[in-house]
Amino acid sequence: KASGEVFELGSTFVNCTAEDNSGNVAFCAFTVVIVDEEEPQVEFPDVSENLGPTSSEAAVSFALSPTDNSLAVPTVTCVPSSGSVFALGAQTVNCNITDGSANTATCSFSVTVLDVTPPTITCPETLSKFITNDNGTNTAEYTFAAPTVEDNVAVSSTTCNRNFTETYPVSEDVPATISCTATDSSSNPATCSFLLFVLDAEDPTISCPENIVSTTTPTRGNRTITFAAPSVNDNVATSAATCSVGAFALAGYTFDFPAGVTSVVCTTEDASKNSASCNFAVTVIDDENPVITCPASQTVSTANGVATGIASFAKATATDNVRISSLSCTHTSGSNFPLGSTEVTCKAVDSKANEDSCTFTVQV
Repeated sequence: KASGEVFELGSTFVNCTAEDNSGNVAFCAFTVVIVDEEEPQVEFPDVSENLGPTSSEAAVSFALSPTDNSLAVPTVTCVPSSGSVFALGAQTVNCNITDGSANTATCSFSVTVLDVTPPTITCPETLSKFITNDNGTNTAEYTFAAPTVEDNVAVSSTTCNRNFTETYPVSEDVPATISCTATDSSSNPATCSFLLFVLDAEDPTISCPENIVSTTTPTRGNRTITFAAPSVNDNVATSAATCSVGAFALAGYTFDFPAGVTSVVCTTEDASKNSASCNFAVTVIDDENPVITCPASQTVSTANGVATGIASFAKATATDNVRISSLSCTHTSGSNFPLGSTEVTCKAVDSKANEDSCTFTVQV
């Protein structure tokens, strides 16, 4: 080797020869030792790993690529080692890198385990809460169960936009929307929601007028009566009562009531189709007597050889505001009447037992 040449790592034996002009030669030798005192080099980027959906720890693998001036691959030893299980958060990994000449370098880097999985949250099913039948208000208190929440690490909070126990108004058409949010320890959120229908199952109350007693209109068999509207009340809202007589629905609260007893049924219904009914009686008394008209009095002669005479006369007539049930006379037309004067009495009775009578005479 000549001075200035490159020597390999380790010991190299160098032989030298000197010769003068007369050809005399001398020899010597020495050793050149190349020592490696340079540390190996390594790059160590930080490492991150996500937790699995159901795991609270993660196995993290990493690889370092050290270099050395000897071109041999150094030995790497890390604590914790690649493939170890790391808990959530950041942890420091310390590594030693040793080359073939026992030169050692150290490095440290961070392994961060991240939780990116939101919790699972399950709300109650859509609910229907009925107002009790004698509550008397348009609200209902209801307590719903807290949502079920699970997380691979830990749940830090669960909140809902309504209290677990709260008073709700009737809401058949527009239900209350209850939303709940669960947040885990890594601030991952999850939400769910459900509906709450508050239904009115309470019947309204209705009070009818007292029973009504009246008489027929003169010359008529009925009376037109206007009665007071029934009193209606409901815990939410109700409509005016409607009334009917038999199968006939009244347009208002006026009706031509016939003589006798008539039942009036009134009904009310609230917005939730809950209903109530009441009834009362209207009694129209027929106290008007019928009017009877007798035929004119008459004179008849005796028949030959007898002391009686036969009288023929028209039937008595009668009118009534309702109905004539019977019309009778003490004598019938064509009867034999005794000598002298006989009074004939006729009587008309209507369907309500009102009566009228008249008389006429037959003179023989």
